[in-house]
Amino acid sequence: MNMATAVAASPKTEELVGEYQSTRWSNADQTFLIGTLRNGTVVKGNADPTKLISGGAYRFLGKWKEHPQYGRQFEFQTFIESEPHTYHGVIEYILRNTECVGIGRATAHALVDAFGADKVVGILKRKPEAVPTVVPRVSLEMARRAAEQLLQVEKFEQTNIDLLDLLAGLGFPSSLIDACVRKFGVHGPKRIRRDPFTLLMHKMPGCGFLRVDSLYQDLGLPLDRLKRQAICVWHVMRSDMSGSVWFKREWVEKRLSELVNGRVRTDKAIAMAVRARLVGPEEGHGG
Repeated sequence: MNMATAVAASPKTEELVGEYQSTRWSNADQTFLIGTLRNGTVVKGNADPTKLISGGAYRFLGKWKEHPQYGRQFEFQTFIESEPHTYHGVIEYILRNTECVGIGRATAHALVDAFGADKVVGILKRKPEAVPTVVPRVSLEMARRAAEQLLQVEKFEQTNIDLLDLLAGLGFPSSLIDACVRKFGVHGPKRIRRDPFTLLMHKMPGCGFLRVDSLYQDLGLPLDRLKRQAICVWHVMRSDMSGSVWFKREWVEKRLSELVNGRVRTDKAIAMAVRARLVGPEEGHGG
């Protein structure tokens, strides 16, 4: 991957794929960096510089911006590691993703030399039994363990890609993708697509009602679904600025009708909100 390539990820965001070269600058708490790709493209965004390895291939999601002094730069919201294709990049990828297997740098070089940078990772994943016959220093057990780890990485790479496509452009923080992977694993994208309010109920970072509801609506889910109405009950009570701890049914119904496009089921929505402990009975059953 000698050249960075840019492709459209969605109408809301852009994608840049390239090989990371170095970090030019990062702030003191290592939460923001400015770096360069191998072809000289400048990337910057919220990230720990230790997570971007020289020679690693990455998929950045964000927007191209024109800096008045430094020219065109790519401001990313988040990124994930991609499978590289350069000699050095593939070696680093194997070393990072086959921990505890026993493959050291010399063995990684031997593997890439034997199978080629463009094929070695695929062979390790899909045909581990072929590895010892070509690189005897790698036992069959080592090859099979490496295959397990690389296939697990592949699975989570796709999970990260799916989460990027799902959450990009709606103002969610870059930390959310890692948090979703930790909490939901590979089932995260499917679970969130089915019920975006899972993010709200699990108190995931940056997931307030308005942001999650925007995702819900973007996915084309029914606006009058009872669970959404129950969440709306919680939201209108929580966002009320009057200081009241008691809400009349008529007030709740009026606020619900402003948010729900369809049949408002006030009593059932309140009952569900109470059962889910989103609101207390004394809040939801005012006279």
